[in-house]
Amino acid sequence: TNNWARISHDLVINPSLLNHMTFGYTRFAVTILPYAVNQDWPTKLGLTGVNRGPDNEFPCTEFISSGFSRIGDQNCNTRVLQTNNAFQFGESLSWVKGSHNLKFGLDYRWMETNGIDPWRTMGWFQFNALETALPGAANTGNAIASFLLGDVDRGQLQVFSYFPRNRYQYWAGYAQDDWKAGRKLTVSYGVRYDIFIPRYENRDNLSTFDLNLPNPAAGGRPGAMIFLGEGPGRSGLSRLADVYKGAVGPRLGLAYALNGKTVLRTGYGIYYAQGNANAGLRDSLQSSVGFVAQPVFQTQDAGVTPGFNWDGGFPQNFARPPFIDPAAGNGSDVRMILRDDGRPPYFQNWSLTIERELAQRMKIEATYLGTKGSSIGNGLVYWNELNPSYLSLGTLLTRPFNSPEAVAAGIRSPYPGFTGSVAQALRPYPHMQTVWNRSNPAGSSTYHALQTQISIRSWQGLDVQMAYTYSKSISDADILAGGGPSGQTTYNRRLEKSIATTDVPHVFALSYSFELPFGEGKAMLNSNGVVGKVLGGWVLTGIHQYSAGVPIQLSANNTLPLFTPILRPNAVANASRRVDAPNFDPAVDLWINRAAFTAPGPLSFGSSARSYTDLRNPNVYNENFGLLKKIRFHERFTVTFRAELFNAFNRVVFAAPQANVSNALFGRISGQQNTPRQGQLALRFDF
Repeated sequence: TNNWARISHDLVINPSLLNHMTFGYTRFAVTILPYAVNQDWPTKLGLTGVNRGPDNEFPCTEFISSGFSRIGDQNCNTRVLQTNNAFQFGESLSWVKGSHNLKFGLDYRWMETNGIDPWRTMGWFQFNALETALPGAANTGNAIASFLLGDVDRGQLQVFSYFPRNRYQYWAGYAQDDWKAGRKLTVSYGVRYDIFIPRYENRDNLSTFDLNLPNPAAGGRPGAMIFLGEGPGRSGLSRLADVYKGAVGPRLGLAYALNGKTVLRTGYGIYYAQGNANAGLRDSLQSSVGFVAQPVFQTQDAGVTPGFNWDGGFPQNFARPPFIDPAAGNGSDVRMILRDDGRPPYFQNWSLTIERELAQRMKIEATYLGTKGSSIGNGLVYWNELNPSYLSLGTLLTRPFNSPEAVAAGIRSPYPGFTGSVAQALRPYPHMQTVWNRSNPAGSSTYHALQTQISIRSWQGLDVQMAYTYSKSISDADILAGGGPSGQTTYNRRLEKSIATTDVPHVFALSYSFELPFGEGKAMLNSNGVVGKVLGGWVLTGIHQYSAGVPIQLSANNTLPLFTPILRPNAVANASRRVDAPNFDPAVDLWINRAAFTAPGPLSFGSSARSYTDLRNPNVYNENFGLLKKIRFHERFTVTFRAELFNAFNRVVFAAPQANVSNALFGRISGQQNTPRQGQLALRFDF
């Protein structure tokens, strides 16, 4: 349900001075109901320890890196409730003074994201091949076999006690001038100052992980939860991150007419965006440890012993929220926000454009465009990852910390009462599971492009726009609010700088409309009678789109103990990464050359890059056509007939291939990305 209101007011102070004021309000409310909600599936299945009350759901069951589909809701969600409100105020003053067109303004926004995202309240059960594999041996075991035994590799549950009411604010001021410096030269310059107010919660029900705070339940080791707000056990802080006050964005642009038919444009600017700790709704409960319990029970010895067996239900030895306790996150996954995460992402843009009129109503344009993104939140910062230097311990990492072998190797309990594996004992925060700093402004990106286009406007009934872009994009982060591609190890994040997941080096697009030369006032069958009305006024339209595929993201089954979620394959030197199959048939041919990649050995990282420029998903081809006719009766009535054909040539664009080297289907395509040819007819009457 959407509701919105807009009010604007213009005041002409004098012929050269105009004041413009706007006020806006938008409300977006949504309820998402999965198919299996409130059907008592946990009771029917005999599953205990999960929500059996209102909004109960089918358990979310996943088979890790096996090629099998997830059972249950694909997003592990039950009923989702969200209500987002946005208030906006703008004030601008335009002043024309001689050859200057000055503008000054203010921009203010108040944003509310009120929503519960009851992710995993039905329980999330992950089954892995490790539980039925030979310890330390790759490509053995089977996730379905582990499932049939009920041996859960990793299970997580979410129990919440409040309805999040997150708030954000944004302030900006700007000044700019378009200066007509001469008959041929126009100079545009200005500056914008942005202030993003990081996330806070209306009732201070937010928490985060402090890397240095002593944890009373872990022998005083550093690493504990802190809570917003005033009162016992709280930090006195009102926000998780500090307000960044250095977001100054200068802009400069030049437009110069070389002659009557050629214009040169260039420009540079710095632009800030809402992101990192200044944005985010979907994972709001992830910053609410103490108000939301997210217990995790997982194998500590690479599958030798499962996390638990689900015949006994989800384990219940965890504290129920709410509780204000620095040890509230112990034994759980937590997402954290640091004080410096309030720094917003920013982008430096520069461009050079040449525009030339080739003939009357026809022009060509060529642009070089560059963008450098900085301080982008990425998904590579895991503070509790096991240091890769410990991989030299080999299979000892999977043994209990107090086993004879571990004791002989000098392994000691990190704090009184600790239980777990050697790997867990050696983690920076052995009392925690994953500690993910998703909003860390450590990501960056670059984009360079040559953009060309030719356009024809209203030439004998013909309009044409043709564009081609050649570009390259490199990044280690793709999402302003945090996240993006995962890496193998947080201890060497530079390895993750690669071709961006969204990189499309070649894009060609052609669109046109042509009014057929028949009927009244046209070159052929010019008649103002019935024949002219029937045969005249037809317009043919077309849209053609052709582009390269995005890079394939390679992976392997992650057998490393307590590392980030992704492991990549080994790359075989001098091997072609693509299979040379001119007449590709997915039933026969592979898309990826299996001989170019191998699964990493036990307790080792893969050597391949995250992606390669020459290993991409299939190219995209599409043609759409339309035929349109309008018939006007007098001045008040119009009938419009429209016929449209999508994917007119019925092209098949194949889906992405299986990119996990540990999967038996590695390199094979088993689906279609686009839809078959479709057509539609429409008749519309306007009065």
